Amino acid sequence: MKFRIDFAWVLFGRVVTALIAIASLRIMTHLLEPNDYGVYVLLAAFQGFCGLLLINPVGQHINRNTHAWWDDGTLLKRFAGFNIYLSAVSGGIAIVVAVSKYG
Repeated sequence: MKFRIDFAWVLFGRVVTALIAIASLRIMTHLLEPNDYGVYVLLAAFQGFCGLLLINPVGQHINRNTHAWWDDGTLLKRFAGFNIYLSAVSGGIAIVVAVSKYG
C-alpha cells in the first residue's frame, strides 16, 4: 500500500513539474522578444552543458568518497579545494560568456 502512495506522490510531482515547465515556456515566449528568448535559451543550454561536463563529475567523486575523507580527516580541506574549483570554473565561464557577447 505504501508503494502506491509513494508512486502517486512521485507521479503527481512529475505532472506538476511538467505543467509548470509548459506554463513558464508559454509566459516566456509571450513576454520576451524572439531575440531575447533565444539568448536566454542559449545561456541556459550553455549552463547545463558546463554543469554536466565540469561540475557534476567532480560532485559525484566527492559523494563517493565523503565518508572515507571524513574518516581520515581531510573532508573539510577537500571542500575548500572544491570551492576554489567552483570559483575558477564560474570565472572561466563568465569570461567565455562575456567574450562571446561583447567580443
